[in-house]
Amino acid sequence: MSYSIERFSHPQAIFVTIHSDFNFAEEASIYSHQLVEMLEKEPTPIYIIMDLSTFKLPLQELFSVTKELIQTDVKPYQHPNCLEVIVVTDATLWKASLDGFVSFGILKSVRAAATVEDALQMVASNQ
Repeated sequence: MSYSIERFSHPQAIFVTIHSDFNFAEEASIYSHQLVEMLEKEPTPIYIIMDLSTFKLPLQELFSVTKELIQTDVKPYQHPNCLEVIVVTDATLWKASLDGFVSFGILKSVRAAATVEDALQMVASNQ
């Protein structure tokens, strides 16, 4: 599978990995619905750690993805039980895009982390 979604208990977080073969056009809807289902089961808001460290997206495709994320009816990152998204990436393009995702209403709160370990530490330090 080109992505995985896991529930971590230490620290309390939903951990998402988007692999290099993820096809946004074909899989985004299924992925978003699964993530919303997980968020619906949470009794309180929770962090989402999204590992994009192996997922590469050309600039032109980023524009298309952004448009789709704005227009979709399923918005897991705006869900009441999504406390904050922490994106794991070293890609300058992703880091530069995060504030725009907040401005466009795709994300309500986001931070970037260089490694999964850094992201886990960020969550743990807030619990």
